[in-house]
Amino acid sequence: MRVQGLYRGLPLIDRSFSLSGQRARYPERIILYRQPILAQWQSTPNSLEQIITHIVIHEVGHHFGFSDDDMNALEDGEE
Repeated sequence: MRVQGLYRGLPLIDRSFSLSGQRARYPERIILYRQPILAQWQSTPNSLEQIITHIVIHEVGHHFGFSDDDMNALEDGEE
């Protein structure tokens, strides 16, 4: 599967109090990649809204410090 979204920023668990007053070099953001998202939409019964919601929630998880493996385990119902 091609990359559909990307979190760019420093996860909360990697931040420290000493950095709190400093401005980040780049603003945090979530990037969505249109072509891979549209390709998935065409090949699955899921709605475009469901696909985008899933991707955004996944990328927000990275903001809170979850790895891809952590996110996959949560999605699969594991703890």
